[in-house]
Amino acid sequence: MSKPHSVNGSESEFEFIETPKAPTPTFEKFEDCGVRTTSVSKLPRLAPSAFIDCSVPRRRWLRCQLSNADAGQYPSIKNGPLPADAAGAESFSYVLLFSILGGVPFYMAWNLGGGLKTTIFFGIFTSIPLLSAFWIAASSLSPRKNEKAKYPGRPVEHYLTFKKPGDKAKYHGRSRIPMETFHEMYFDGDVDFNGDCLEVMEYRHDWATFRLTANVIKFFLFGMIPEVIMHTRSQGSS
Repeated sequence: MSKPHSVNGSESEFEFIETPKAPTPTFEKFEDCGVRTTSVSKLPRLAPSAFIDCSVPRRRWLRCQLSNADAGQYPSIKNGPLPADAAGAESFSYVLLFSILGGVPFYMAWNLGGGLKTTIFFGIFTSIPLLSAFWIAASSLSPRKNEKAKYPGRPVEHYLTFKKPGDKAKYHGRSRIPMETFHEMYFDGDVDFNGDCLEVMEYRHDWATFRLTANVIKFFLFGMIPEVIMHTRSQGSS
């Protein structure tokens, strides 16, 4: 532990400590996930002849970086070991959404022999349930953006430890937990990581789903939307 130090020479009450060494990874095994990554085990060693002029500082720096990486000492930014993509905006159809929002009340009004006013009346009561159901279904059934990156396929309990027996029984094996549900449970102290938080989150696609839940819909409709429409004075002051 270093002693208190001040740049301008004055007495300082702050005690600076040296940055500890990074812990040894426990989940990152440098597995073949199907796509090329920047894991140190896959970076090739380049011969000196590959550089035209090694006297150029930038070329010398690049050669040093690649040599260190080949030796297992990657000095730059730590990139994710599992560059996977979940479902994207390409799977969401606004045409289908508005067709359902308009078609269902129109069909109900047509069955009763009503017109435009009857359709609007039914639309007031059916819009929120239909919108919520569509969002949940679309986020649950939409396929991944691409299948290039392969998931390790480990069970959920390999990454997480659930404190309650009911949660252990519900989320085990390949029964992945929604990310919003995990977020709430984690801050309530009902679940914990089996290792370093960053390491486990790097493999989030293997143990979590990103579908919308009822709590997300509830917050968006009755929390976010009213705050956006009614911009209160408390929002401006904060």
